[in-house]
Amino acid sequence: MNTKTGKDTTMPTTATERPEETVNRIFEDYKETISGIHSLLWQILVNDALKGESIAFVVLYNSAGVLQIAIAHEDGGKQDTMAYFMTEDYAQATDICQQLNADVFGLTLDQSMQIVGRSMRMTA
Repeated sequence: MNTKTGKDTTMPTTATERPEETVNRIFEDYKETISGIHSLLWQILVNDALKGESIAFVVLYNSAGVLQIAIAHEDGGKQDTMAYFMTEDYAQATDICQQLNADVFGLTLDQSMQIVGRSMRMTA
């Protein structure tokens, strides 16, 4: 639960869907656009690596100029991942990332931008 927005940031799933099934379902939607998405989803949804944290995915250029997914932590900071967009178009990657935030965390654009802003200490 996001304590600042009151938004439940857990993965919206059917009542009988196991976390592994959720990962596989989401993976099917993104496997053509994000390299490494399965491992990232597995860590977050199955291994519960970031349990209890308010997070959102964000697009970053890495040092090689490749668009990658990072995790913005509402309490501050970001965490790089090994997931990369299969496009060089920043606007397209941003659109994909926003849809991923909605699919994985149930976040609206405003909610995800609030988390990203807080991760950079740009919003209260």
